[in-house]
Amino acid sequence: MNGLTSLAEIGSISDRERLLEVACTAFESRVGKSAEGLRAMLTQQDLPTLQDLAYEQAWRAWPHLGGETFAPPNEVAPKLREGYENLSVPDDWDETRRIVFLNAVAEAVDRWRSEVLHESASESKDRFAGIERAARDLRRLVANLDGQSRALFEGAYDGVLSGSWDWAQRVPLASALLALDDLERAAYEAGEAIEPERGQTVRRMNERRLVRLVAKTYHAMFGEWPPASKGGWFAPFVRQLAGGVCGIDPGFDLIEAVIAEEKSG
Repeated sequence: MNGLTSLAEIGSISDRERLLEVACTAFESRVGKSAEGLRAMLTQQDLPTLQDLAYEQAWRAWPHLGGETFAPPNEVAPKLREGYENLSVPDDWDETRRIVFLNAVAEAVDRWRSEVLHESASESKDRFAGIERAARDLRRLVANLDGQSRALFEGAYDGVLSGSWDWAQRVPLASALLALDDLERAAYEAGEAIEPERGQTVRRMNERRLVRLVAKTYHAMFGEWPPASKGGWFAPFVRQLAGGVCGIDPGFDLIEAVIAEEKSG
């Protein structure tokens, strides 16, 4: 694989593009499919996680790449993220696969937490609409300043802009109006970007997002979607993760529905 002679070398590679090349080449050689989805997921990872995931892909593909065994004797398994020790994965997984998958799931949970919804789509749209109205009203108030009021405002705003662009300091009133116009437009566009929630609660939307992120993580690593039924291992795994790590409780029907949606594209 372009000079890679031992899996142990991966832990010393610090170049992200090189690690992406290792992981994607290994995936394509083993699965026979494009690694575009895997690459998109890997580019979002920090360097230690990227090294772990590249190791996992190369380890699983080692015989396809000219290695004699799946586990060369001098390899050291990556370290499992704290808090994920008790999650159950298939019994036939070896320790390296388990750790790498759970670390990738931990990264997915981090992304989920950074984007947890605390208000409904309609509440968010109302909030942005309020910002839009306030910016528009402020812009009108500033535009109607005259005489001494205008002079005082321009003097004060010029002080606020100290060290800013020359043109903004020369025309402080115009600069303020443009800034308020930008704020109004940004609030409008943010509100328009919110998709209708179709009757879903904030809790349900957060549950769906977690299931989708974890399912996509599995798909990116293994080239297939996880089993969706409650009789398989994945749905109980997601429920264990959601309840023990994330504090939410997606039902089996929701998990199955989300995976079916992802499968259908």
